[in-house]
Amino acid sequence: MADLEEGDVDLLVGGLTASSPWASRVALTRPYVTVPDEHGDEENHVMATRAGENAFLVELERFLIAQDVQQDFGGLR
Repeated sequence: MADLEEGDVDLLVGGLTASSPWASRVALTRPYVTVPDEHGDEENHVMATRAGENAFLVELERFLIAQDVQQDFGGLR
């Protein structure tokens, strides 16, 4: 996360949930997948970008929305 905050990394994907304590320090996307945790409870997984990277975050959100539309109407769900 330090590399993300300092701008050395643009995007973190994998294992980061919507309830992350990092949410106050980085920008999180909408969930891209929901998976069960070790207790069987569903967890929403998100991507993280550097705070203030609004244009990049908007593009990621548009991508995620497009994937949902494609899956909903493409019969892939």
